[in-house]
Amino acid sequence: MDHYNKGGETNPYLDGGIEPLSLSEDEIKRHVVAFLFSLTDTRFARENETALREQRARAASQRPFP
Repeated sequence: MDHYNKGGETNPYLDGGIEPLSLSEDEIKRHVVAFLFSLTDTRFARENETALREQRARAASQRPFP
């Protein structure tokens, strides 16, 4: 998510009109990640909840972007 939020990496093959998403931490944590997890088959819901908790904990302590 951080990759897209900051606008990706400079690449001569990318369209020059690509801009950073500039989403807030709240928008990423509460909305985007939750939406992406909702796209997963319900059979994996329990595993998704565990992974989401782990990702949030990791992002809170290791995210390199402000």
